[in-house]
Amino acid sequence: MKSVGLVLSLVLMCLASVVVAQSGGYKSVDKPAQSDAQKSFTLLKSSRARWEGPVTTVPKLPDMGDNTRTQATLRVTSRGNALVHELQ
Repeated sequence: MKSVGLVLSLVLMCLASVVVAQSGGYKSVDKPAQSDAQKSFTLLKSSRARWEGPVTTVPKLPDMGDNTRTQATLRVTSRGNALVHELQ
């Protein structure tokens, strides 16, 4: 009976040493470096805005006068994963 207790305690000590040895091997990794496409998209997302200005067409359209103005909007959507460009 004493030998069973001795073997059991040795097995538990071995398992504990394995757990302690493995816990130091995993270190938290910082974010991976961004690709060129991700950097470009981040730059595009920072340009979200609303612009308004005059519109001219070539050739001139009869229903668009000289003072016709348009509005362009660039906004981020889909939880920051897409850009929407709207013209009104």
